[in-house]
Amino acid sequence: MSQGDLVRAVLRLLGELGVRECCVAAGARNAPLIAALLASRGLRVRHFFEERSAAFFALGRVMAKGRPVAVVTTSGTAAAEVLPALIEAHYQG
Repeated sequence: MSQGDLVRAVLRLLGELGVRECCVAAGARNAPLIAALLASRGLRVRHFFEERSAAFFALGRVMAKGRPVAVVTTSGTAAAEVLPALIEAHYQG
């Protein structure tokens, strides 16, 4: 699967899941995905300096709007920074 095919598949899945907002901690590794998100109609992209803030902001948006919010990070170790918000979401139901 090419990088372009992967990006299109991710965008399609986000749409199917009802995602209308993305919180991104951009970096060189996810630049093609971020560019595609920014070009997508009907998708609000919010930028964050680091992943933990993005994740907790996304959790707040989910609680306020009742809709899923995607969090985009650059790598596996960056994705680990999302875990505290995920744990909080689990215990809040």
